[in-house]
Amino acid sequence: MEGRKQILIGDNDEDLLMRLQVLLENQGYATTIAWGGHELVKELQSERFDLILLGDYLPDITSGELWQNLRRHATSASIALLETREPVKEMASRYLGAGGQCVLERSSPYKIVETVCACLNRRKNQPFDRATAAGRTQENANAAAGTT
Repeated sequence: MEGRKQILIGDNDEDLLMRLQVLLENQGYATTIAWGGHELVKELQSERFDLILLGDYLPDITSGELWQNLRRHATSASIALLETREPVKEMASRYLGAGGQCVLERSSPYKIVETVCACLNRRKNQPFDRATAAGRTQENANAAAGTT
């Protein structure tokens, strides 16, 4: 379907990739999945994406090589990192300084999709809202702790 926003999801967790793909396609987005870093780079070279969701660990590529390719081939895409645990402030600052727009906790595919949809439905030129992404992470932490 033409006109749908394109999302590239790269991770080494097959279950998460499949869940995110189904959930995002149910929301009307076109998705492409990559089973690791080298496949992600190959996809970046062949298509333009509106958003790239990256797992925090892609064992087949170094972070330097990955970021070099992201800067070269994904200049107009928003980039979000899926962090295994609640993002640490120093790590998030380093990631955001390298060109990422958002760090999301990997706790729930539904929360990830909710945040992605909210961000993609904003004006096209507006990047991820760091406060929104941080708020979602805090909401997840509060829910896990049983507080509101």
